[in-house]
Amino acid sequence: MSWLVVKFDAENTVEAVPNTWYSKEKLQCYWPSGGTSRNNIIDFIKKKRSPQANWILYDASILGCYDDYKIAQKKLIKRRTQIFFLPITKI
Repeated sequence: MSWLVVKFDAENTVEAVPNTWYSKEKLQCYWPSGGTSRNNIIDFIKKKRSPQANWILYDASILGCYDDYKIAQKKLIKRRTQIFFLPITKI
C-alpha cells in the first residue's frame, strides 16, 4: 500500500501520507519541520518526497492503508469528520 491515513496522537489530527513517512518500528510518522508552508507539505505528500534529516518524528497510529492517493484523501475526510464529532462524555 502506497498511502496511509495516520492519526497524530498528541494533536488528535489525521493526514494522508506516503507509506515511506511512517516508521512501523517506532510507531511514528515523519512530518516536515516548522516553517514549511502547507502548500509545500501537500506537494511533498503528492510527490511522495522522501523524509529529510530535519523532519520531525511524531507518535502516530495507522488508520488505513490505500493504493490510491485520491481514495486515501476520501478516507481522510471521513476520519476528520469522525474525530471532530466524537461524543462528549459527561463527567
